[in-house]
Amino acid sequence: MEFYRFKDIPARHRGDVTFRYPAGFGFLLHFAVAGLFSAAYVGVGPAARLLPMLPPYGAEFLAACAVLLCLAGVSRAFAGVNPKVRWLARVTQDGLLIKFRSWRNHGRLSATDVVATRISWDEIGQVRPTGPAGNEGVATHLEVKLKTEDLFPLRMHLANERGRKAPKRRRWWGGRTAGTLVPHHPAQLTSEGLLRVEWKVRPSLRRAVELCRRRLSEAASAAPAEAAAATGTAIPSPETVRKIVSMARSGEMLGAFMAAAAAYQVSEAEAERLVEGLVTGQLDPEEPKAASGFLVKPVPRELLLELAAVGDMPAIERALVHDHGFSPAEAAAVGEALFDLPPAAARQRLVAALDKGPAPRT
Repeated sequence: MEFYRFKDIPARHRGDVTFRYPAGFGFLLHFAVAGLFSAAYVGVGPAARLLPMLPPYGAEFLAACAVLLCLAGVSRAFAGVNPKVRWLARVTQDGLLIKFRSWRNHGRLSATDVVATRISWDEIGQVRPTGPAGNEGVATHLEVKLKTEDLFPLRMHLANERGRKAPKRRRWWGGRTAGTLVPHHPAQLTSEGLLRVEWKVRPSLRRAVELCRRRLSEAASAAPAEAAAATGTAIPSPETVRKIVSMARSGEMLGAFMAAAAAYQVSEAEAERLVEGLVTGQLDPEEPKAASGFLVKPVPRELLLELAAVGDMPAIERALVHDHGFSPAEAAAVGEALFDLPPAAARQRLVAALDKGPAPRT
């Protein structure tokens, strides 16, 4: 678990999915009220000549109110679309990044404070949608169950964020007055060690749970292969795997078991399990990581389009290679073309790539 100041938060990489607050539309209210003041200003001129009891400079006062409200609306509009501040979480290859400082208080507190944490996938037990109190009602929060027992640093940083006071600000008359903070704290750590994150961002909570569970599954699948690499266990080439499968299907089971044991550097019992999985199709013969139990299932076209909409490029590239015959270079080129496109444009670009298909093999 790592903690960051705002300026130290890692930059977004290709394949990361960022969850942002929708652009604020409160500025529309400013313009609406400004329009009312403008309408009143238009009507005050003729009325001032007919009704002497109107206060002096009434029209000028209404015009000034309209201008100030318009300026406030413009300021609110620009603040509402600032992508550097107006986000909550990011699903990355390495873990789940959560910014627990509210975007509403970003400019009111010190930039040297710790405002975000990244939790690696091997530190997360599970994620699920839940209500604000952990109930099974309307899902409004993302609940993260943490494996680590040392939660003191996270609890301390969250408590510090909740206890911060707005610094005093210098006013135009020369004095100083205490600033104000918006009481908005999107993340909280329960006494049971569950991290609950208020979800008022886009994409949806359902999509966030799907992405997190997919990353957790990938991390769990990669763990045996990483352990095998750490202990020196070999991962054979696809050609060796195909040879083992061919021997097993031709009836040379003993030879296939011995070849698998030598290629993977595993026991005979483990080699027998691997060969049975390869022959029955539970393990993909074309996948070099078959020894780790890596299962490869075709990704439906509809799910591919959804992945393009949320920017999960690594999953798209793997599906293009395994299910659609693209070479790794072609799949990477497609992912690069989809990177940072709006959801609709990303879907259209992916549909065009799927319809065109991979380049003919010579």
